[in-house]
Amino acid sequence: MNVRDVCRELELIGREMSGIIIDTNFCQVGSSVTWGKYKTGIASGVNYLSQYRKVIDDRQYSFLLSGGHALQIYYEWHGNDLIAAKQAIYPAPYVIDGWEDEWPDFELSEAELLQDPDPESEAGLDMVRASCWSHIRFDFDLSAESHDIAHIQNSSINEFRVPSTIVVPPFMFMVMAVRLLHPAYYETVRERGWFLEAVARAKRQCVKVAVLDTSYPFLSIECQ
Repeated sequence: MNVRDVCRELELIGREMSGIIIDTNFCQVGSSVTWGKYKTGIASGVNYLSQYRKVIDDRQYSFLLSGGHALQIYYEWHGNDLIAAKQAIYPAPYVIDGWEDEWPDFELSEAELLQDPDPESEAGLDMVRASCWSHIRFDFDLSAESHDIAHIQNSSINEFRVPSTIVVPPFMFMVMAVRLLHPAYYETVRERGWFLEAVARAKRQCVKVAVLDTSYPFLSIECQ
């Protein structure tokens, strides 16, 4: 997997999956494939709604999907060697209508999203409830020493990491995201020729890595 491979897959995603993409913001900067005005790090010590608002307001994503789900896709090389990667899903914290028409203003507060509805109140039955309260991300850092160089992590449990034996290319990550966030759309494209060809090609581009402790549960995908 190299810069050209990744850029080609991102362009394919933007072209063939345009029906569920609201905004596209990926770019190549030197030896990195990133997103516009990339900011390093993950906001810590804040709740998910604040994290999500920051990602949306600052356009810190590669793709914004229908429903307000943001995807981050990042790869970095040193010469021909992949040295870092990140793919993250920031699902909309609650059902947000009208994304295609105008940007939401997030009038709801964290307290309103998380409070328990009053079953005896008609207003309580119509309350907007938080449906997602964490992003999930895949991290790869070839220089990591204190933990596995590749792992999946949930932002709400920062120290819990599930090791992985592979680094996936963008299309495989996108397939996972679409199956989770837009399952009906996934069913309409999963048997199409371009989709099957892209899956086969993406499997060949997986980068295999070692895990520190094979006795501990880890993730692995069969790659061709």
